[in-house]
Amino acid sequence: MLLSQLVSHVQVFEASDANEALILIANGQPFDLVLMDWHMPGASGHQALKLLRDALPQGRLVILSGDKSPSLIRSGVEHGAAGYIPKDAPPQVLLHALSVVMQGGI
Repeated sequence: MLLSQLVSHVQVFEASDANEALILIANGQPFDLVLMDWHMPGASGHQALKLLRDALPQGRLVILSGDKSPSLIRSGVEHGAAGYIPKDAPPQVLLHALSVVMQGGI
């Protein structure tokens, strides 16, 4: 529901892990934005980011995580994430960050 405030006609899909997300992508779903948890089952954050980046070269990937380690944030961006948002960020921070990312920023 929060994402619909950013874009009026937004479709949201959920995947429990990177493999499920890759199946959605392989089935032809067009994704402009992927919010991914750094600590999800089945793959490390770096592995999942690489797999998703390879599958969606034009898509924007954003890490949404409870882990606030500066080294994780830096590493995520260095490996292709367009941003990092803490899970406890207020809704207005999330919306602003996603707006910046969707306009091509990091």
